[in-house]
Amino acid sequence: MKFSFTSLLILIFFVGCGTTQQTLTTAPTNTQIKEQKKLVPSDAILGTWKMESYQVFSPDPDPTDSQEIIWEFKNNREILIGNTEGKTSALNSGRYWMNKSILKVNSTLYMYSFEAPYGLPDNVNAKPLGDELWLDSNIDPSISNDGPKIHFTKVR
Repeated sequence: MKFSFTSLLILIFFVGCGTTQQTLTTAPTNTQIKEQKKLVPSDAILGTWKMESYQVFSPDPDPTDSQEIIWEFKNNREILIGNTEGKTSALNSGRYWMNKSILKVNSTLYMYSFEAPYGLPDNVNAKPLGDELWLDSNIDPSISNDGPKIHFTKVR
């Protein structure tokens, strides 16, 4: 009886520990991968941009809370800054230039990015690359990090 019981336990052990072949079946899909076209900053910045936020270390309120501020970058390196009523004047127009990482508007230098800066949460409903612009005037954070940080969305 003892031998039968031991034999039965060994048989159950080998049967229970045997390997089984797992199969994975997948349905064919027609998924297409779209490649994102390269973004050329000097072309992507052209057009009209609406200021969404203006962050600065200041007791003054955010100007985007009371009015819609528009920046328009033109092909001839001219920039017009005004509100949505289209009231622009010589006082709020000027020149700009840019390279791979710096944008100079009149006499102010900004680091620019068409992608969300690090530290911002990933947004599921994010806009396509080139539809948002971030400007940061803190070129040298060792001096100060209190300069304006401005977020824009492209007006279509």
